Amino acid sequence: MSASVVWMTSQKSDCLRRNERKRQITVGKQAGSNRPPEGPAAIMRHMGVVSTLAIGIGGGAWLGHRWDESAGHDVAWGTALCAMLGLAAAFTSVIRSLKS
Repeated sequence: MSASVVWMTSQKSDCLRRNERKRQITVGKQAGSNRPPEGPAAIMRHMGVVSTLAIGIGGGAWLGHRWDESAGHDVAWGTALCAMLGLAAAFTSVIRSLKS
């Protein structure tokens, strides 16, 4: 073989090794993110997320409804506003808990 063929072959194999390494890293990350929760602790963590969202949205809607009734609003803007504020608060809480 000539020197240029040997050089091209070694460059190609280096490139293939780098690509294979990148693929392994990427596949490893994807495989971990698709796993189902493991054990009771993981299930309870997800139940906590669900209950946080439900309490945030439901509590905000309930407070908004009481506000609309006491103020005599024709359109339930208070209910919508407080439900959205409850949703924002619940999402903030969930995101903080999932980061830790």
